[in-house]
Amino acid sequence: MGYLAENVENMIVSSADLSNSDKTDGFLKKTHALQKGDFTGSFLQAGVAELTMACIANGHCLTDGE
Repeated sequence: MGYLAENVENMIVSSADLSNSDKTDGFLKKTHALQKGDFTGSFLQAGVAELTMACIANGHCLTDGE
């Protein structure tokens, strides 16, 4: 995941507050979380809400990444 954070420019990763167990912590160490007013990061902390993460991913796909 850390390699992808450094080499895939438009990649965004989301986690349900389990970044250590789902192995997304390697990605988070190379970037930072998206925050209100600061969208320079590439990590979306969605809380324990898998449905929310799936809906966000689907919506993002529908926008052609814009």
